[in-house]
Amino acid sequence: MNRQEFIRKYAEKTNTKVCLTEEFINNLENLVIELVKSGETINFHGFCEIGTREVKDRIGTNPKNSQPMTIKGGKRVYIKPCSRLKAAAKEQGI
Repeated sequence: MNRQEFIRKYAEKTNTKVCLTEEFINNLENLVIELVKSGETINFHGFCEIGTREVKDRIGTNPKNSQPMTIKGGKRVYIKPCSRLKAAAKEQGI
């Protein structure tokens, strides 16, 4: 399902106009991006947790020539599924 299909499905489910639903989704996306930029962790209790983690430099292998190389660390975004989301996946056999 792509973004537009999701917006249409959500508008249908909540009985709202597609343009209002698209505005809501855009505002939610922008807020999550702002919070992640500021280092906040967002916890949708029972659904998922979104935040950033500090990752150290590590040694990897260059696929072109099989030589060792350093992969830079830094901040990485993570999305951790919580109980309700995990339960939904188990019902589908994922």
